[in-house]
Amino acid sequence: MDLDLQRTKTKGDKSNYFIFELHSTSFDINKECTIAPLLVNTEDRYGLVLFLDGLGTKGMSREKQNRIETVACYNSFLKIMQSSIDENKIWFRNKFEHMMKDLKFEISAFSDTVVITGSYDPVSRKIDKENRDSALISISGRVVAEILIVAMENGIYLRGCVSIGEFTKSLDPKHFIILGDPVNEAAGHYESAEWMGVSASPSVHKIITHAASSPFFHSKDWISHDLPLKNFIETSAWVINWPTYFKHKEQSSRVVRLDLIKKRRELVWKKSQEASDLIDAVKWRNTLQFFDRSVNTYVTAKGKQLVE
Repeated sequence: MDLDLQRTKTKGDKSNYFIFELHSTSFDINKECTIAPLLVNTEDRYGLVLFLDGLGTKGMSREKQNRIETVACYNSFLKIMQSSIDENKIWFRNKFEHMMKDLKFEISAFSDTVVITGSYDPVSRKIDKENRDSALISISGRVVAEILIVAMENGIYLRGCVSIGEFTKSLDPKHFIILGDPVNEAAGHYESAEWMGVSASPSVHKIITHAASSPFFHSKDWISHDLPLKNFIETSAWVINWPTYFKHKEQSSRVVRLDLIKKRRELVWKKSQEASDLIDAVKWRNTLQFFDRSVNTYVTAKGKQLVE
């Protein structure tokens, strides 16, 4: 079987066009099968790649009724997720103005995995590169924190990893195809953590470490944490600080919403009590430890008053 690949690009066009010609004689020894040239339209993008894994859902796929209910639940959740992202676009524009005007989010799901990209034309990144990266990381912190909380409130508990970089995507509306280093990075790490939450990949960790001086980096949405992985502990990992994330209408400059914090902790604690094996139990214990540390750090640092 021979595969001939040609790449063409029209002048002034930012898209990539790949033409594949496949000639095969493997189907019928007496007859050559030729597939006509196929035009594949792709586009280069730069931005965030987030892989999310639904905890405790694999066992639900064994029974047909459970599969139907899980698909329905995820379908509703993806709509809620898109709505949350759309609501935050106003905040993006107010905070980052022209830098994020072409930022586009896309969501896809397969099995118990959700993939989200937030990206723009990589050519524009060449202008003010460091601040653009800092803004992207801040956006990811806010978006992912809200996704984790909304999912938890709807009975879906997620863990994952967020990466950043340049990737290529198919422009075929029927298929969600992305390829590149940030895709490989997020896919390689998103199932490794023993907890509920989202951590930074090596590419994002590097940016956060050097972003402290940027006016576009909002550090409150990220926190350093010793993250338990399957085979070791990643010390001083950067993770999404979701336990103390509040929407604008939920927060106050003087108080911490103890009612919301209690509600979130109760949901995690309940999962820890329902765990039927040691591995699952440890994941929820790790999540509770992180939750309490996040809340205590937040209250102490801000000197705010806890209120019911």
